[in-house]
Amino acid sequence: MSKIEAIVPLASSRVSKNWQQTCRMLESTMRTLLALPPDFLSISVVGHERPPGLPESNRCRWTSVDWAPPDPQDTAAKVQDKGLKVQFGVRDAYRREGSWVMVVDADDLVSSRLPEFCDFTNHDAICFVNGYKWEVGSRWLEHVPDFHRVCGTSWIMKLVPEFFPVWLGPGTARICDQSHSKVHEALVSIGAKIQQIRTPLSIYCVNSGANTGHGARPEQAGLKIVERTARALRISARQILRSRRLTPKLLQEFSLYDHKLCRNTSPD
Repeated sequence: MSKIEAIVPLASSRVSKNWQQTCRMLESTMRTLLALPPDFLSISVVGHERPPGLPESNRCRWTSVDWAPPDPQDTAAKVQDKGLKVQFGVRDAYRREGSWVMVVDADDLVSSRLPEFCDFTNHDAICFVNGYKWEVGSRWLEHVPDFHRVCGTSWIMKLVPEFFPVWLGPGTARICDQSHSKVHEALVSIGAKIQQIRTPLSIYCVNSGANTGHGARPEQAGLKIVERTARALRISARQILRSRRLTPKLLQEFSLYDHKLCRNTSPD
């Protein structure tokens, strides 16, 4: 078995806004993962309907779940569905005596440079402190600090019961078997050794046309037009300050060459 098992939870076609685009985004995610060495990473995709063109081999596994898809309008149910798929994948990897796991969202991208940075010998978990956000089709990336609090594709965790006490048990205190935004504090609380990688090695893709989405944030719902406009301007200014050109080198690093998703990223 590879050093890392990447668990990829895939939304059902019933939930997806655009199933064809969902499959296209998964294809881009798979391309970045398969660019990594076979002895470094294997892949487990967990979902309701198998997407067309998904390879299956000793390195890439497809697992179909048997519970009903969530209601597309029920945000809590969609979050729970994703969590159950991750749980299923983690338990399956543990049964197959996996060593490390990494949860990868089905529309995110991972750097081919990842093996250069990982220190498995001296750490219990690996955290991507920084990362990128990409509006699909754009020529620019936005640098995102505290990436592990924003995107789920930001952790590599040792696959042992003490880090997954509820899923692999016995135990009740949540550590790695909870929201990615809470993992850091939980690991620190038990004295785990965390490698913090500051080089951006993951891209959080947005506005792809496939994201299931959870609607407007509660803190935005009650804002007046003037407040919303001011907030939008602040966000735009921040994005400009943090932006980075999507260069040919980055296209290659994240396996985005000759792909429909980057149709607008060709150099001028």
